[in-house]
Order: sequence, then structure tokens, then C-alpha cells
Amino acid sequence: MTSVPTSPATHEDDDGLPPLTLEALITAALDIADTDGLDAVTIRRVASTVGASPMSLYRFVTGKEQLLDLMVDQVLSPLPLLDADAPWAAEARRYFRAFYDLLMRSPAAAHHLIDQQTRGPQMLRSGETLLACLRGNGISPELAAEMTIVLSMFTLGGALSTAPGRRVEYVADDQPADVLPFTDAFLATVTPELRRTYFERGFENLIAGYERAVRAEAKSSRRKAG
Repeated sequence: MTSVPTSPATHEDDDGLPPLTLEALITAALDIADTDGLDAVTIRRVASTVGASPMSLYRFVTGKEQLLDLMVDQVLSPLPLLDADAPWAAEARRYFRAFYDLLMRSPAAAHHLIDQQTRGPQMLRSGETLLACLRGNGISPELAAEMTIVLSMFTLGGALSTAPGRRVEYVADDQPADVLPFTDAFLATVTPELRRTYFERGFENLIAGYERAVRAEAKSSRRKAG
């Protein structure tokens, strides 16, 4: 796991270029990633964007991977800090809907999250409050872990499938209309707006299922205690 800086840094470039900040590098990387994709983010490209020499960027980050990690952390920095004493279902809705909306604004961040090995300080702090809320509601560590992983995976997958600008190529595009009638109907029906509706519906189904699981777990605990 790589080290992630927890505070902004600045440095006056020795070559007389403008002062650099970590925030400027992260913003440049995010702009490039959202415009041209993650593969387009290179140390040289970011350096050119901010008007600095490539070597000067290594005063802030160890390389591209750490820069992408920091980019994701900045995108997710508005994630809410949850109330450990509030009902878990309402807080989970607040957390994961915010998670979904933030990923929708930056599809590149969603894609990097799939392979990311490091979680930045912003995401860790917010995620800690999610776990604290689940545990504060009497949910066992095992069930809390399952809920966190499953809801996170569902939200990330929903954002990836609905992200603006995403274009999926289907083999059906090259087929005669009568060969795959149900697929053709599916493609004509599923709009980005409907995908958001499907995400909400699926998410609520998951919440309802976990509400039943939480009640069952609590009932089992009372029975064992009695």
C-alpha cells in the first residue's frame, strides 16, 4: 500500500516555473482523466498541463499511481460523515447516494477505484463513520462488513454502467433487426434516466434485505442471551 499525503504541499520550481501545489496536480490529473481516460494521465502530461517540469512532480507524489489515488480521494472528499447514533438505513442511503452521485460526476475516479490498492484519508474517514453507524446500531462486525462491501460494490457498478459519456458497443448493432428482437427492444428501452431508476430500485431492495437480516440477527442474539 502506498503512502498518501494528508495535507497540501507547495514548492517553488527551481527552473523558474510557477509555484506548484499538490491540489493543482490532482486537478490537472482529474481533468485529463475525465476528458481522455486514465491511460492519458502521465507525469509528463500533468507536468505540461500545470506548466512545470516532469521531475518537479516527484516532490509531491511517487508516481502516477499515487497521483490517481489522490485524485480519487479528492473526488470523494464530499462524502458525508455519518451519525453513529442515527438509524443505519437512513444514514446508509445518505452515504451511498452521495457516493453514486460523486462517481457519476467523475467516471475516471469510478474506474480507478476498481484497481485501487490505496484508500486516501478522506475516504477512510467517511468509511469509518459508516462502519461506526452500522456497529452503533448493534449490527455484528461480520454483517456490517458484508453490508459495506455489497452496498459499495453495487453503487460502484451502478455508477460505472450509467456514467455520462459511456458508450457500449453491442454486437447487436450489426445484426438484422429480426435476429435479436428482445435485445433490440432492450437497447431501445434502457435510457440513462432509467438506469438511475434501476439503481435506486435495486439499492432499496438491498436495504430492505439487510433490514430483514439485521432484525433476524438481533432476534437470534436475544434468543441466545435469554
